[in-house]
Amino acid sequence: MGGLINSMAGKTNKLCLSRFAFFLLVMTHCSSQKPELSPLSLLDVTLAESARLSRPIYLFRAMSTTTGSIGGRAGADGTCSSSRGSYTFPNNVCTTVHAFISIDDAGDDIASMQATYFVPAGIPVHGPTGIFFQYDWTDLLNGVEGTTAEAAGILPVTTVWWSFSSTTAGGLPVGQSCSNGTSTVGNGRVGGSDQTAGAFYNNGGNPACASTLYLLCVCY
Repeated sequence: MGGLINSMAGKTNKLCLSRFAFFLLVMTHCSSQKPELSPLSLLDVTLAESARLSRPIYLFRAMSTTTGSIGGRAGADGTCSSSRGSYTFPNNVCTTVHAFISIDDAGDDIASMQATYFVPAGIPVHGPTGIFFQYDWTDLLNGVEGTTAEAAGILPVTTVWWSFSSTTAGGLPVGQSCSNGTSTVGNGRVGGSDQTAGAFYNNGGNPACASTLYLLCVCY
């Protein structure tokens, strides 16, 4: 092997073998210039990315549909916690569960969940069977791109879910949120399973609060 490396020395682009931690041999691409990342740095980056991908945030639906009277935040979270036990996620270690819904427009909305409920940053968001949904929570809040909720197995095809949200995942007044999820009187905003961008949160629909629709939940 030493002869092979010596015979390639001096070339601008060549393959080299680098020995590092626990005598692991890794093939890397080298040049006559000093590389920007050492093999160990590249390994660190790879391990960090592997860790990021290994424990995603899961977005899933409650096991049964519900009217817009979901019992406020406590009732909605309770429904999601009960439904969590019916799911076995690919990485089934998440224990923190909340309803993915804007209860009011004064701080308990989807847009505020990361600060309020400590949703982790920089972690991918998957559907319940592990299908990739969004790169991370920030991308999710910026408006769904690419994969739809139905394609990720989060919702059935061509359905809607109680979001009580604006197109930017912000909360809405009581007249559009079934009185903050406490009444079957009035109307509430919904998002679409087949929608991207802000329409995932608010597709323009405003069904009666007595309607039975899906409730989404998040586990991390």
